[in-house]
Amino acid sequence: MANWNHLNDELKFGVMNSMSSSIANVERIERDFLPELKADPELALASDYSGEHKKANHHVMTFLLADRPGILGGWEQERLAIRKRFLSDGRRIEFKSLGDINKQKALGPFLASAGLINGVLFCVAVEKNIESLFYAALPTAVEIAEWSAQVWPPKVFEKLLRVLNFGTFLVSGLCEGRQNLKWITDEDEIVANAERQDDTCRIAERLFNHFNLKDMRVTFGIAGKFDDGRRAEDLNAIVDLVGGAISERFSPLTAGDFPRSPGIIIPLIKPISTKSQLILAWLCGAKRRLKKMIWVIGRSPSGTVKFSFLNPQNLTGQLGKQSPLWTPPDKKWKNSSESW
Repeated sequence: MANWNHLNDELKFGVMNSMSSSIANVERIERDFLPELKADPELALASDYSGEHKKANHHVMTFLLADRPGILGGWEQERLAIRKRFLSDGRRIEFKSLGDINKQKALGPFLASAGLINGVLFCVAVEKNIESLFYAALPTAVEIAEWSAQVWPPKVFEKLLRVLNFGTFLVSGLCEGRQNLKWITDEDEIVANAERQDDTCRIAERLFNHFNLKDMRVTFGIAGKFDDGRRAEDLNAIVDLVGGAISERFSPLTAGDFPRSPGIIIPLIKPISTKSQLILAWLCGAKRRLKKMIWVIGRSPSGTVKFSFLNPQNLTGQLGKQSPLWTPPDKKWKNSSESW
């Protein structure tokens, strides 16, 4: 039985209908490709955003959608044990701050525990030469006014539309309209103050209606503001780690470097950091409850938008069962190398 709800309306959903069709086709071929998330009434969606720095070639949005049993089961027990062993002082795990030995030692067990979650990682990398996915260029004040009475910087509003559209697209594909969803985001410019947070909720409601989820009850929250023993922050840490590694992996690549066939290895143009190698090695693993989808959006030579659906097992640039750790560990990682 298929878990994916195909949109099946090209006129209404445009390119996202094509994405939905591709996912449905893969699911018909690959068994156990996507999780069953319709049974439990409570869902969580964690989202994080990478690639803001100048060296990155892509803006990366990463989402983790899971049900309540998938979060509160084996993963919850494992993450608490990992925190007690390595992070008893309450520190966060973040891609940009894996410099100390305790966080480095915690990385492997933390990623392994994430594999216990009944859910899906959904990553979308958009090439930076695409100003807007919804308008001819960055949205104008008039176009923004069609959505909001607030004054938004065009780049921030474009980012908001991307995050809400792709997040809602994922939810519509795997969930039922009468479920409850808790959307957890990290601190970010799209929710920088109370006015933007309220606007985000209003615009999200409009998009949930558009994606046939008008009966779904959605609440938004910032990860660091939950009083839950850092559970929300740890969920967001998973998408932060994956998004950071994907952003670094894709930093020298453009649309022409991504193959049309998911069976072709993506080239390694330059070495990547030890932490990214470790995260990508984990991401390439197939035998886990947590599923994954990775999409890249770029411009074709003709100027049209090009979608590439990637096989995560090809991200390391290596063939067969060869280890993705193809370079020695960074100097600051040598003391923790025995742990992974």
